[in-house]
Amino acid sequence: MGRAFSDREILIFLLFLVCFSYFYVPGGWNENSRFDLIYSMAHNGTLWIDSYHENTQDKSYFEEHYYSDKAPGSSFLGLIPYMIFYPLLPNPDASEYLIRFLVVSLPSAFMCLLIYRISGEFTKKEKHRLLVTIAYGLGTLVFPYSVMFYGHQIAGVLVLSSFYLIFRNQRRLTHEHLFSVGLMMGIAAITEFPVAIISVLMFFYALKVLENRENISFFIAGIIPPLILLFSYNFLCFGSPLSLGYSHLVFQDSIGYQSQGFLGVSLPDPYALYGILLSPYRGLFFFSPFLLLCIPGFYHFYRNHRLRKEFWLFFLSVLAFILWNSAYSVWWGGWATGPRHLIPVIPFMIIPVMMYTREFDEWRERAAIALAAISVFLVSLVTITDPNLPEKTYHPLFQHTLPMLARGEIGMNFGSILGLHGWFSLVPLAAALAIISWLLVRENRRKNED
Repeated sequence: MGRAFSDREILIFLLFLVCFSYFYVPGGWNENSRFDLIYSMAHNGTLWIDSYHENTQDKSYFEEHYYSDKAPGSSFLGLIPYMIFYPLLPNPDASEYLIRFLVVSLPSAFMCLLIYRISGEFTKKEKHRLLVTIAYGLGTLVFPYSVMFYGHQIAGVLVLSSFYLIFRNQRRLTHEHLFSVGLMMGIAAITEFPVAIISVLMFFYALKVLENRENISFFIAGIIPPLILLFSYNFLCFGSPLSLGYSHLVFQDSIGYQSQGFLGVSLPDPYALYGILLSPYRGLFFFSPFLLLCIPGFYHFYRNHRLRKEFWLFFLSVLAFILWNSAYSVWWGGWATGPRHLIPVIPFMIIPVMMYTREFDEWRERAAIALAAISVFLVSLVTITDPNLPEKTYHPLFQHTLPMLARGEIGMNFGSILGLHGWFSLVPLAAALAIISWLLVRENRRKNED
């Protein structure tokens, strides 16, 4: 029986796991709201967060109780490891770190490994596979949101895993595969509500792939348990299965934004579109110019008739999320790095880049490497300092991140816990990455010799 993971894959996984688990970002309002629900369920046996709500303004109020205003999926997932390990943990910081590690960082490292595996379906050049994988894991919003307890990256992991399960087994999809995909997409949707859009598109993708379309009922059966969980939560908290926390907000600014359109969503705004894609404030391509390669990537993807179903899944998912985000009244996402709401569809932007690598000549390859290096550099600067970029700073990289670096202010990490300060706190991380990189180079040489 062959091994589940090659030595190279283990090293790639470790590279990202070290990066994602090295940092500790103190929780802001968004994260605290999710943690508060976990603590209330674990210690009080309640869904209201009355005992913990003072650490956040991201909350709802209904019939004399405070509640988290977030989609509950991330808190439900975080409750499991917390209930198992909290008696062993010395303080709340350790609890929050463990929840982040097990629910976000660890799955994100596996997700990067999955990106590497998927890349093998589109290119056989090892350097291109590594380029795309590293650019994805360390040169996009995946990096900062793999060290924080938001729902976006959790949903992204589930979305990519669902796609891979269908794509890898499309000629032999079993009932178990379809149920698993439905279950994962259901969990993703109750973790980040907009992912329901991708769930619908994934349903039609599975339907298109299936030879016996009656089997799609197993996909539907998988979605039902998470939906029952969500509707039950809504009913117990807000009196109706269809009533969300966003309908009962406390923070006055949030109430104003959410009152626009339907739960804050109206028509796409050209300024918001510029803001989430190009601006130095929250621009996806500003922070990750490597993702610009998805534009020619989609073109080459479309030209491949064998992958036309996948093209439409990716293209429509990305387009729908961009339009939805530009129509959302809080399109900038509060204190955040980049357009965080787009994180679940970043894998669907990266995979077309894999297709484009087939067209690389020497010039295109050098350009791609340069774009990847710039992306990793910019995203890493933000991650090692403070990924919660201020809401009212229009040039956060120049007005917040770089001044912090100039003062030697590096965010809390394992090095600082060991007593190292400033830039020196990154020395253990640099040493670990150097060792893993050396082992990867040695493994590649051994493979080439074989």
